Amino acid sequence: MANLSTSEEIIADALFRSAEPTDGTSDYADNAVIWLNRVYRGLYMGGNELDETINENWNWLKAEATLVLNPVYDTGTVSVTKNSETAFFSASPTDIDSNDESKQGWFLRVTGKPDIYKLSSHIITATQMTLDSVYTDDTDTTASFKLWKQDYDLQSDLLRLLNPMMEFRHKRPIYGLSEESMERKWPQANISFGSPDRFAQISETSVRFNK
Repeated sequence: MANLSTSEEIIADALFRSAEPTDGTSDYADNAVIWLNRVYRGLYMGGNELDETINENWNWLKAEATLVLNPVYDTGTVSVTKNSETAFFSASPTDIDSNDESKQGWFLRVTGKPDIYKLSSHIITATQMTLDSVYTDDTDTTASFKLWKQDYDLQSDLLRLLNPMMEFRHKRPIYGLSEESMERKWPQANISFGSPDRFAQISETSVRFNK
């Protein structure tokens, strides 16, 4: 077994030891793949299938991915109306690289106002947006603002997010912490802008950064 280095070799060995043909004609060939994958899953889940006290990270299953973080958007003005969830950009928001992108899920703060709103809907290239609650301050048709993306989706096949992430530009780590610690130490009411140094996993496939 120590000399077997591929899945195909392991499956062929298992079939051979079971007196089954190894040329793909065995009635158990498909089942052998299922059983092998079951063993792999037991390993990459941390090895705790037989001993729940084991929780190992298997570096040979580690995959790298890149998250491109968006800069804060504050071009033009917004029109907001007291007690209304509907607001408008003065012009269709365009990313700094000139690629249009929906701002749904981004956060909005009108300059000088304490409340932060999440865009519950926005269509690519549209000037209209819908806030996640009614606007509570006075109506302002030419308000300056800041709009930022703080939550990012990860790959759907993610099993476990390794800590820390690495920030590319300055080659420094971004350490993970709990969502509760993120909210306590970096509440959105005190949001600052720049390169983040902390993240929190807020769902199985999404993270939030502290800046």
